[in-house]
Amino acid sequence: MSSLKAWLSVLSAFGVTLSPLPIPVTAIANQATQKSTLEKLADIFRPTPRPSRSRGGGCLVTPGEKLWSDRPVFIWDFKVGKTEVRPIAVSKIEVQTADDQRLVWSQALTPTSQSALYQGEPLQPGQYKVILYSLGGSIITDQQLPPRFTLIEEAKRQQIQAGLTQIEKQLRIKKASVEAIALEKAIYFSEEELWSDALQTIYSVPNPSAELHQFVQEATQKMCEESKVAVTP
Repeated sequence: MSSLKAWLSVLSAFGVTLSPLPIPVTAIANQATQKSTLEKLADIFRPTPRPSRSRGGGCLVTPGEKLWSDRPVFIWDFKVGKTEVRPIAVSKIEVQTADDQRLVWSQALTPTSQSALYQGEPLQPGQYKVILYSLGGSIITDQQLPPRFTLIEEAKRQQIQAGLTQIEKQLRIKKASVEAIALEKAIYFSEEELWSDALQTIYSVPNPSAELHQFVQEATQKMCEESKVAVTP
């Protein structure tokens, strides 16, 4: 959401008890007044949702318009119905190059899937489009204006990789947990305005805490709530 209040409402839905881990990792004199990592993430992690661009209601949550990861996670939230709203079953996902529509990757999905991890050859810098198919084989995403994302240029990718490596190295010395490291990386991505990578980082944490799990669920829902419309399949 573009509004800071919307993101803070995600945090206010539950208590945050994570220890503060500043970024960059430096000695801070007044640790007692430092915001928790999740609070900092809620303050700065405020992506702008894109229009639905689908035959159904909802949106493709990730990837966003620009991306660092060459193996992205695709998260969607498409629903249908007026009185009884239910998820739209997605049977297949495709990634194509935006300029010549060359198929880069395709994956069959279970009907209840709402996310997919890219498992093709590492993506190269450039623009791509995403196409989702229903169980009947029809295209859910807009055929004229399908969701697109751009993998950033290699020099910038390497710069960010160096920053991520430094964060992980310093936090491992402090014996930080996997979740704490992921949160710091998410903040780093957010400060680079790579909110899709930030969400992917925390979405991919194995065995997340209850606080983080709820944060991800709330954030995902709020990213789409303004663009959802009830439609007929």
